[in-house]
Amino acid sequence: MSKFMQNKIQPLEEFQETVTSNPFSFSDKFQYYYERFITRRSSFIFLNLLIIFLFAYLLLLSLHLIFYQSSWQASLQGESLQWHVFLEMLTPARLSVLRAPPWSLLLLSVITTFVGFGFYSLLIAYVSAKTQETVNLFRSGLGPVIEQNHTLILGFDNRIPRLIQELNYSNHTKQKHPVVIMFDLEKSVMDQQLSPEIESFNRVRVNLASGEPSRLNSLHRINSVAAKSAIILARCSHTASLSEREASDVRVIQTVKALYKTQKTEYRYPIVAEIFDPKIREMISALDESIITYDSYELIASILVQSAIFPGIERVYNELFSFEMSEFYFYPHVPENSRFGDLICHFEDGVPVGVQHPNKQITMLPSVDYIFNQGDEVLLIARDDQYIKYSAESLYQSTTYYSLEHPRVFSSQDVLLIGWHYLAPSIIRECCRRLPLGSTLTIVTPENSEELMRVISEIESTDRFKIIHEHRDPFIFDELEYIDPFKFDTVILLSKGDHIDSEEQMDADTLMLVLLLRRLRDKQIGRQISTRIVTQLFRPENEQLIDNQSPQTGDPVDFVLTSKTSTMLFTQLSEEGDMVQTYKLLFGECTYEIALCPITDYVKIGDHSLSFIDLYMSALCRGEVCIGFKSDMMEIRTAPYSGMYLNPPKDQAFPFSENDELVLLRLNSDRE
Repeated sequence: MSKFMQNKIQPLEEFQETVTSNPFSFSDKFQYYYERFITRRSSFIFLNLLIIFLFAYLLLLSLHLIFYQSSWQASLQGESLQWHVFLEMLTPARLSVLRAPPWSLLLLSVITTFVGFGFYSLLIAYVSAKTQETVNLFRSGLGPVIEQNHTLILGFDNRIPRLIQELNYSNHTKQKHPVVIMFDLEKSVMDQQLSPEIESFNRVRVNLASGEPSRLNSLHRINSVAAKSAIILARCSHTASLSEREASDVRVIQTVKALYKTQKTEYRYPIVAEIFDPKIREMISALDESIITYDSYELIASILVQSAIFPGIERVYNELFSFEMSEFYFYPHVPENSRFGDLICHFEDGVPVGVQHPNKQITMLPSVDYIFNQGDEVLLIARDDQYIKYSAESLYQSTTYYSLEHPRVFSSQDVLLIGWHYLAPSIIRECCRRLPLGSTLTIVTPENSEELMRVISEIESTDRFKIIHEHRDPFIFDELEYIDPFKFDTVILLSKGDHIDSEEQMDADTLMLVLLLRRLRDKQIGRQISTRIVTQLFRPENEQLIDNQSPQTGDPVDFVLTSKTSTMLFTQLSEEGDMVQTYKLLFGECTYEIALCPITDYVKIGDHSLSFIDLYMSALCRGEVCIGFKSDMMEIRTAPYSGMYLNPPKDQAFPFSENDELVLLRLNSDRE
């Protein structure tokens, strides 16, 4: 070895000798282990106090026995010295028991009392600190949540109050349904935002927990293994940048995987996750049928277009998605060999619309002669599952009044789309799938974008309808007047563009457009206006800023769509995960649709009254299902129906008029 290396190694050996020759002292080791002991758990502090008390008691008792045994025997008159010393540590009143004690004994008694005071002062301090620690732990949301059969909401945004409201409606039991909300925020912050909005919900019990939902220890802390369902919200809105949306998808995927790992293999409850990227949604959903992923705003685009085609259809979806009135249910107790066309007469509450087979596949609008097999479940629209009951005997009889007229052919429509943001491509694709043949879609934007031109080039290749693009600024009144929105059948209002990264700013743009349209309408003196105007707002609270009670005198907006609709669907899917196939058929695959059609296309209107069973049978003969009707009858126009009555009583007669419409579930191809 070289001298250089020897010189380098020698100091290290000297250092090792120094360390070995100077070990830690006993007091250092005792202090180290003592500090580790009392800081491991708060209960160890109490144990430490108890040990100190016992040591002090034994020491003081020994002093009394050694030095003053004869004096104590004379003073206590037969009382136990051990008991007296213990009581003397509790209260100074024991000093009065001594009779003519020597001053040294009196001094020892005083010392004993002060030692007792010191111990109890420490005990009071410990109890206070422990109480404060418990309160702080509760306020921080870091404590365990011991709930069973609860709904998890992992995420936090302005949709939380609506989610809790829907869960409140869904609970028809006397016990409060537990809901646990977890997000990486302080509990006090979440509580401050939620408390004013959820304090009136008396059917749910809300627990707030602070923590990262994608971590296993956080999920164990809220007892996720015993949950009933889970809703995972995106970490940002659609207005966020691409990088923020990708980061949100990553977090949601991590949360799904962590939540899936905590579940029991024999019991997989529904996990509803909001993911932006369609490829990731498809990949995650393929892991297990209990994992449900979708983009809430694609649903909004579909409903927005449908509400433009069928005025009032939004009220149908609001009822179907909510737990307040009628919604979709599966009912398994249908006897084998039952005929689908006869089921309507065997349910007092419920409208049969389809069949779920044992492999969880759904057949909407099965043949009238379809025979139920073992394991088949009927898909119904009913008020609540507790009211669904199959009757072995037929409860109703139908007298069908067929119409001699042919069903109405849907005429083409001229639709105007004002503005452009991330929802616009989905709206255009929905128009392509749902607008009648020969329709025209005019897009007016203040600026061009690559995405706009790409979507237009894709749609122009189809011959289903015509698309026109006008480069004008609709936020300038003269430009808007030149466009003349009121010559179109329907106008869809959006904000300026994707360059705006705030939902409030985008809603402000939409509200500005509403004001400009109101000003333009007021200039149309003597002109008959029948244009239907629909729009979308990101913030549900901004809906109150639009005065659309009377579109003829107030704001000229017939319908405002907000995230409340998608929130209701979120909640329903978490309660009944198998229902996702139903909504995929209605929205994703667009195979079926809910439409409004004139009642005169299905039954004859005369002096006679008709019951709902008559409407159902007339539609069923055409391969469609009637689930309700739209009417101007006084009892139907008022709340809670607002002119739309789903799942009405089957034997009640209604005085229909020629202006009434049926709410039908039908094949989308029927409109081509």
